[in-house]
Amino acid sequence: MFHLILAARRALRRRSYVWTILCFIGVLHCPTRLEATVSFQYKKVVDSTTQVPGETLKTKYRLFGRPAINQSQVAYRAGYLDTSNTWQQRVDRVTPGGSIILIEQASASGPVTQIISDPTIYGTEVAFSGRTSGSQETGAFYTIGSGLVTDGFDFQQAPTIYDGRVAYPRRSFTGGNNIHIATVQGSSAPIVRVDFSTPIPNESGHTFGQYDAYLDHNLNSSNTNGSIAFMGVWFPGTSSSNLPHGIYRWDEDTETVTTIADENVPIPGQAGTFDTPTGFAPFITDIAQFNSTVGNAFSFSSPPYTSSSFAVSSRPSLYGKTISFNYDDGPRAGVFQRTAGPVNAVADVNTPHPAIFGNFRDFFASTTAGGSTAFLATDASGEELGLFLTHCGKINTVAAEGELLDGKVVIDLELGHRGLAVKQGTAFTQGLELAFRAVFDDGSEGVYVASTSQLCISIGTTVSAGVGNTSTQRRGTVFGFPSATAPVFDDLNSSLQVEMIASAGAESAVFGGNADADLLGVDSLPGNDPLQIDFAMQSGEIVPEAIAMSFNEPLLIDGIQLVDFGPTDSALLSIGSQTVPIDGLTYSDGLISLPSVTLASTDKLRISWDSSNTTGDGFRLGDVLVSTVPEPGTVSLALVFCGTLLGYRRRTTPTISTF
Repeated sequence: MFHLILAARRALRRRSYVWTILCFIGVLHCPTRLEATVSFQYKKVVDSTTQVPGETLKTKYRLFGRPAINQSQVAYRAGYLDTSNTWQQRVDRVTPGGSIILIEQASASGPVTQIISDPTIYGTEVAFSGRTSGSQETGAFYTIGSGLVTDGFDFQQAPTIYDGRVAYPRRSFTGGNNIHIATVQGSSAPIVRVDFSTPIPNESGHTFGQYDAYLDHNLNSSNTNGSIAFMGVWFPGTSSSNLPHGIYRWDEDTETVTTIADENVPIPGQAGTFDTPTGFAPFITDIAQFNSTVGNAFSFSSPPYTSSSFAVSSRPSLYGKTISFNYDDGPRAGVFQRTAGPVNAVADVNTPHPAIFGNFRDFFASTTAGGSTAFLATDASGEELGLFLTHCGKINTVAAEGELLDGKVVIDLELGHRGLAVKQGTAFTQGLELAFRAVFDDGSEGVYVASTSQLCISIGTTVSAGVGNTSTQRRGTVFGFPSATAPVFDDLNSSLQVEMIASAGAESAVFGGNADADLLGVDSLPGNDPLQIDFAMQSGEIVPEAIAMSFNEPLLIDGIQLVDFGPTDSALLSIGSQTVPIDGLTYSDGLISLPSVTLASTDKLRISWDSSNTTGDGFRLGDVLVSTVPEPGTVSLALVFCGTLLGYRRRTTPTISTF
């Protein structure tokens, strides 16, 4: 019956017969949105046919958890049946070359008797939680070199690791002082960051009384001096049956907690706030069957959580200071994101499904990196689950139930909070990698990686993660300075850097904006809006403002987004020595598609106000869509054949390679 339903639904799927219009004119006179579908390459990491290293011949993996990926290294937990038909479990790391490295095997003699959480990974370092051999409570484990480390405390769960720094919650209920989130560097003593006495922001009389046991406490890089995303439960609750909870971020540079989403924060585009009705845990990430199958389930110690609600535990994803998270209380649902300004919807129940008629309905796990976010969601019927990647606002399907992957029909998908990462590489090899678990109709399953050479550069995220070259501020804010150099991605091994320069004709200018609203503009002569790229008047003449950016590696510019680009606005876009006009009537949504124009490392991409315009009110520079350059070359911006996609793409069977 399942296959009949999927077959009927696929018959109703929008089919794509792509037509190409060739425009032998200036490319920006081909008014297109950022609609180009991302091309993915797929690799199989391990599956149910893979021999378990170190075990007897013909012992194969049977079950996988959610994988994590970093620098092309993949970590996952796995289960298999030994020769006595007993479940065994382990955490592995797979190298870019395909070698399987055992991190830890659970055993009755310890030190890890059961593996509780999916792992996180940074480079070759892996962190996970498990039951300890001593008290049979949980502990946070992580690797330093080839050794496994735990600091000896009980009740530690769901650790995360970044460049040797580990963050985890401790959930002892023997006393309030034992409930906290801590960080540890190497083998040093842990430092408590948030505890039972930490007040809830904007909520007088409430502190954090509990931290979710299966949550991503993701510590980001030293560029922002560290941050931790977590879900906190209020103490005391508003009633005996309801403990409000929400998503929060602790920042090391200020040692303060910022509210990301709770009952005081409106849901964008939907009614009400991110509240937590009695009986619901709406900030969800479905845990699925791994724990119940291999015997890892354990009870929570206080409401609103019970052992049954372990399957709806929250795991937000943190990148720089950008947090993505899921919220689903039934009628209201979506994947949301926040850096410093208001919460934005990545996709919600009002968002059209990219391949099936209707909108999305149910939302599950999400993971974010730079200007891209991957998530799991169903179609409007709630029947077909898909894995999607938003790239500069465009939603692309990576995999879906009922579709073929590796020659088999997919019936289930899972995604981890560390599933998306910047691919390890140098010039010409930058890209994104997305690791996920797929289950097939023949009962087999596996861990796969979808990769793309296309990158979405989020200006807000870059400014948040980067460090201004004229500033000693640790937060990377460029406001008040004429230029700044910043890493594009919050990854210590990512080589891509951007330099941004503010200008106003021959006049001096600095970056202006508002960190709380994610606004980056140009502040120059009196009379202009410092939050916008606009103009000022001097001696009766228009002085246009501009932002120029250059990169340390050659890139293909696929598109740009101008925020608040209204019908009376106009701008000049320059790439290298070529300049074309852009007007708000043609590009009313500010999304401008380009045919992969080469930007050499010696060239600049420049957006400036149109000096002939005296009526517009300005705009801001948003995301920039780029691809890595396959080989050195040049493409003309002014004269080029440009393709406009009409309709929707046809789904094809992806080609699979193996590690």
